Amino acid sequence: MFLLILIVSTIVFAYLSYSGDSQSQETSQNKDLIEFNLENIRSYLSFRVDSLLETFNLEKSWIKTNNDTGTVLFTKTITIPADLSVSFVNKDLADLMHNAHLRINSTKDDKSGNINFSVYENSNDEKPIAIIRLIKNHELLRNASSIVLIFDNLEELSESERLDILNSPHNLSFVLPLDFEKIDVQSSIIESEKNYVLYFNVGNTENYLADFRTDMSDRQWMTKITSLSSEYPEASGIIFRNPDMEFEFEKKIRTQYLIYNENSFRDTLVKEFMPEFDDPGKVDELFTKIINRNNEGNKVQFYLARFSYNDFKSLFNKISLLKKRGYNFIDFKTGADLLREIKANKEKKPENE
Repeated sequence: MFLLILIVSTIVFAYLSYSGDSQSQETSQNKDLIEFNLENIRSYLSFRVDSLLETFNLEKSWIKTNNDTGTVLFTKTITIPADLSVSFVNKDLADLMHNAHLRINSTKDDKSGNINFSVYENSNDEKPIAIIRLIKNHELLRNASSIVLIFDNLEELSESERLDILNSPHNLSFVLPLDFEKIDVQSSIIESEKNYVLYFNVGNTENYLADFRTDMSDRQWMTKITSLSSEYPEASGIIFRNPDMEFEFEKKIRTQYLIYNENSFRDTLVKEFMPEFDDPGKVDELFTKIINRNNEGNKVQFYLARFSYNDFKSLFNKISLLKKRGYNFIDFKTGADLLREIKANKEKKPENE
């Protein structure tokens, strides 16, 4: 009997020991798992904050990060330039934290507009795991161009599609068709009060499609310019193509047109962008060109494009991505004025140095 009790006791002890060890091991594993997940959240937080700030096109030198020990993972001091709202950045940061199930507390200085942003792991924590400071600087601007988009094929859209594009809130410009057969398109553009530009071809005596030919007398082409200026007084700009490279004649035409419209340019001002219709990567390709040319120092960019209705809808869906980075989409007249302002400032600069 004693032997039986001893055996049972041994088995029970062994089971309890194993169960205890197992529970202890499981508890240890769960603790490691919890700590691992917590560390993931912290790493995720730091990575996502940096990624979010990149979408605003901020200079790296405007973001100062201090990695602290203890309960605070990091403190970030972010300089917000004059062309970006502090509240806009604060809202995106708040959305990011809410999506990560983190609690936030932000305080705003009414005088400066600066915001202190504290992040907590849960609602009961008194100490933050991260601190973000948004500091406004009214002297800084982001490196982002002003963009003029000109479209020249509205006649290829249906009337309802055309009106939808013309009634959009975006700053777009259009080539006004001068053919009598396209009078309905011309009327819809003018009535929309959107910016429109006129394109003219300059050519030699053999180019019968040219609007201005070298065999025209001075009286002929001067009269034509006067007539066109009177017929389209609201034109935001005049652009001259010169496929036959009649540069002296083109200069005479352009100089005369400047009397009536100060925004008279060679077509070299405008970059043509003409991929296939309904190309799913069309808008992304355009945005890549815009960013690359901005990085090359082009602060005002003009593009002539042909878009299908689907292309326009894709543009409208994605245009906020560049606007968020500080790119400004403007009409042709505003772009031409800005171009002259930049040129005037460059000409004055040597005198001030």
